[in-house]
Amino acid sequence: TTVSYTLVVEKATPVIKFTQEKVTLNAGEEYTPAFTDDTTPGLTYAYSIANEDLALIDENTGHILADENSGTTTVTATSAETATYKSGSASFTLEVKGKLAPTLAFNREITDGKVIINLVDDVNNGEWTNPVLATCAENLSVKYRSSNEEVVMAEDGMFMIVGPGTTTITAYTESTPEYASASISYELVVEKKAMTLTLDPATEIYNLMLGDEASAVAVLVNGAASDAVTVSSSDDAVAVYADGKITAKGAGTAELTFTLAETATATGAVAKVTVNVTDPNASKVDVLTTTVFNKNSYTTAVTYNSDETKASY
Repeated sequence: TTVSYTLVVEKATPVIKFTQEKVTLNAGEEYTPAFTDDTTPGLTYAYSIANEDLALIDENTGHILADENSGTTTVTATSAETATYKSGSASFTLEVKGKLAPTLAFNREITDGKVIINLVDDVNNGEWTNPVLATCAENLSVKYRSSNEEVVMAEDGMFMIVGPGTTTITAYTESTPEYASASISYELVVEKKAMTLTLDPATEIYNLMLGDEASAVAVLVNGAASDAVTVSSSDDAVAVYADGKITAKGAGTAELTFTLAETATATGAVAKVTVNVTDPNASKVDVLTTTVFNKNSYTTAVTYNSDETKASY
């Protein structure tokens, strides 16, 4: 009688145990995990961490450097398969007591994350007169930076306005042994002051008779009288503006253009009026067509003067 059986030879399962089931680290502290004495010797491990925001880990040695963030995660060591041992793994819990988060807030409400200022009303000698600043509840020092120094330069809570444009102002605190770094920001738009140019009265077309008294027209910039406006006429022989008045010079039509020039800090503006000038003493000619005699027609030119009527044929 013959008896037989199948013999299966398998690789052994390694014993892998960490010396600690839970490790607690403060921000910035370091730790290298160790195995118990009964852990299978001679194995090679690859280390990993479930949440990389909490700590950095060396995948070859398992050395850990805790970050500033707080939280709990899992660290795992996985052994490589060998000629006699299967791959195995073990884990422990890592708790990181990160630095405290500072509380930053701006000193006034910001709508849609944007602040708009102009170079005239909000700037004095290049400095933003009423800047939006940040406070820190933990009394940490707050610093500022500007993303576009061609618009704004920020230093020590002072904001020097360089020119119109857009930049991001960031208020931040630096990391300390107790507190993590923190920042808040807003978009700052620096504009030229918008200027308006209006005439009083707001008449667009003037119909004047030659010899009439000049029409007084006030020039207002942002609602106030201004002498910064220049005026030109499309035909000085018809109408001009001088000493606050429109004066008719001769028969015809002219356009008067009132111009406020743009500056480095303010926009420009333009207003226009049309002036029609009539000479009451000018001759008028009408053309009359009359049918006479044998139904032939002829043209009669009649000239009218203001003081008397004369007809020529």
